[in-house]
Amino acid sequence: MKISSKMFKYLAIAGALVASAAFADAGSMCSATCSQAAQQASDAARTSITQQMYQSCGQIADPTARNQCFLAVPTEANKQASQVYTSVYNQCMGSCPH
Repeated sequence: MKISSKMFKYLAIAGALVASAAFADAGSMCSATCSQAAQQASDAARTSITQQMYQSCGQIADPTARNQCFLAVPTEANKQASQVYTSVYNQCMGSCPH
């Protein structure tokens, strides 16, 4: 998966939690820490992506196309946020002691 510069920013935000997870107990403790880091990064990504997409949609002159754009925002923002979650979680779990 190619990570855009926006997604990279959310991965970096989660980096501090990833580092702490590396020293956590293996198993459920690490998984819980990674889930939390991934959820925080995903939530931040969803918020930012949603705002950026709504701004972009608002600049479309054609009313029909603008409405279609607005309708697509939640689905696309959730899709990208899910990708951020997966990336952060996998990166974090890869840092955990085994």
